[in-house]
Amino acid sequence: MSNLVLNDLKIGQKFIFDEFRLEGIYTVVSFDGDEISVTNDTSPPANYNKYFGGKYPVTLVEEDTDSIDNVNSPEHYTAGGIETIEVLKAKLTTEEFEGYCRGNIIKYITRSKHKGKEVEDLKKAKWYLQRLIDTVEGVSNPY
Repeated sequence: MSNLVLNDLKIGQKFIFDEFRLEGIYTVVSFDGDEISVTNDTSPPANYNKYFGGKYPVTLVEEDTDSIDNVNSPEHYTAGGIETIEVLKAKLTTEEFEGYCRGNIIKYITRSKHKGKEVEDLKKAKWYLQRLIDTVEGVSNPY
């Protein structure tokens, strides 16, 4: 067990509860006033009062960041053997695809300071911007 408690963590950090009867890996989603919001892959966000629940002992989970590319090829986007972006490009009109790219650029830029992974979100916005530029320039398969 570690000496960390829920209150010690930052947004985006992954952890497990040491003594609390919740299993799985959780991620800190937000700190809002007196509440700490956490989630895992199987449940919606849960809120804990920082004065009571924030004292739960936790252990950080280390990720193998060398093998994870959350910008260019996130694992959850390649399920089924094809990149989601390729399916969208094939199914949407050019105008719709450009709108999709523009919307994602706006999304990643506007939330970049609020998720704890600012640089990663800015790189994602850049990735979509490059897809938009390639589409406008008529590059047929930029991926």
